[in-house]
Amino acid sequence: MSKILVFGGIGYLGKHMVRASIMMGHPTYVYGRPINPNSHPSKLELHKEFKSMGVTLIQGELSEHEKLVSIIQQIDIVICVLGAPHIMEQLKIIDAMKIAGNVKRFIPSEFGVEDERVVALPPFQDYLDKRRKIRSASIASGIPY
Repeated sequence: MSKILVFGGIGYLGKHMVRASIMMGHPTYVYGRPINPNSHPSKLELHKEFKSMGVTLIQGELSEHEKLVSIIQQIDIVICVLGAPHIMEQLKIIDAMKIAGNVKRFIPSEFGVEDERVVALPPFQDYLDKRRKIRSASIASGIPY
């Protein structure tokens, strides 16, 4: 079984990815921002649920480069389901994966969307430009996606 690391695993889509990964028998890790007793109750409940399922929860910031590299060195597959406001943060994840050098597959937040074919109006165009940067960085990294 592959060791799977999910970024954004506590979010709306991420929690489903984490559950599916566990149900398929994969050792699953979730990297997320630190929580505290004052965090939203739904996040606290999800943390409890994931712990009871055997998910390894890692709390940290994406700016903690050395921490990211050391965790990614233990992983086979990285799945990123960060929300739209945070998609550029994937560049930090890609940099850490390149240094780790062991990731067999990377599934970025943009996976499955052909941004090159989309023609958008200005408010959405900026978002598409960011997604294209992530796609380009994913391809340039040499990590299968």
